[in-house]
Amino acid sequence: MPLSPVVRSTFYGIPTDIEVECTEHSCISIPGLKYVRVQVLVMYDVGSANGPIIQEFLSIHVRRNGVMLGMLRLPSPDA
Repeated sequence: MPLSPVVRSTFYGIPTDIEVECTEHSCISIPGLKYVRVQVLVMYDVGSANGPIIQEFLSIHVRRNGVMLGMLRLPSPDA
């Protein structure tokens, strides 16, 4: 099920905004291998005088023929 671009919720009573973005990158050296980059940005306000605290979490998965193979680092641009 696709996620909406921005989800508003609360975490332990603290308002949060969660944004999810997915992109696919082809691996040039291995035909048929795709890197799926999942970028999650979580923004929440803990009452800081400087405004919201922003944390970014990055996850990289590899999928080949529809099967998840595990976690890998993002390939270099010349891969």
